Amino acid sequence: MTPEDFGPFFVIENHPADSRESAPWRSMAELGVPAGFRARAVTVRAALAALTGVAEESVELRVAASVAHLGVVARLISPAFGATLLTGSGPTVTLRELRWQPQPGGAFPLARIDRPTGPAIVDSSDQLAEWIGTGPVAEVTAAAGRLSVSPRTRWGNVASAVHGAATAVARARPELADRALALSRTVLRTDRLAPYHEFDSSGRFRRTNCCLIYRVAGGREAVCGDCVLRP
Repeated sequence: MTPEDFGPFFVIENHPADSRESAPWRSMAELGVPAGFRARAVTVRAALAALTGVAEESVELRVAASVAHLGVVARLISPAFGATLLTGSGPTVTLRELRWQPQPGGAFPLARIDRPTGPAIVDSSDQLAEWIGTGPVAEVTAAAGRLSVSPRTRWGNVASAVHGAATAVARARPELADRALALSRTVLRTDRLAPYHEFDSSGRFRRTNCCLIYRVAGGREAVCGDCVLRP
C-alpha cells in the first residue's frame, strides 16, 4: 500500500536529485513569497469567477487567496500525512525540494526531489506536526497573509486540510480509519492548530472560522461541511 491509494491529493512523483527543473514543472518555492502566491490567487480568482458566472473583479482577491491557500496546503499535507501514517517516519522535505504544475485547481501535479533519507523519526506524529507548523505549509501560509487573509482563516484552512486528509484515508481504506483519526487529532491538538477548530459531542470536526468561500459561492448556505457558518 502507498499514499497514492488514498486518492489524487496523496499522489506525489519522485524526481532525481540531479534533474533540472523544466516545463511544465516549476519550483514550489515561488508560493512561499508574496508575489508568487499572489499569482496563484489571481489564477484561482479567475477560475472562481468562471465557475460562478460573475465578473472576475467582483471576486475579492482575499477570498481567492484563501481558497487558493486551502487548495495548496491540502495538496502539501495529504501526501505527507499518508506517508507518515504508512511508514512511521515524518516528512522532512522543504518547499524548495518540491515541484508543481500550476493547474487552476484540484489535485495539481506535485513532485519531490529525491535525496538521501535519514533515520526514521521515532515520534512521527510530532514530526508531522512540526513540519506543518514550521515547514512548507507555514511558508505558504505566511505568503497568503500578505493578501489580507487573517491568521484565523489561514490556520483554520490548515486544520481543515489535516482533518480532510484523515477523512480521505478513512474513506479509501476503512481499516485505517482509527489510525488516521488518531494521527490527525495529535496534529490538531498542537498549539499552532488547536485554536482554529473544535470537535462536537459526537466527535465531528468543526472549524471555528471560515475559508470565505461563501462570499462568492452563493451565500452561507453554500459553505463547506466543516464550516463554522454551517448550522
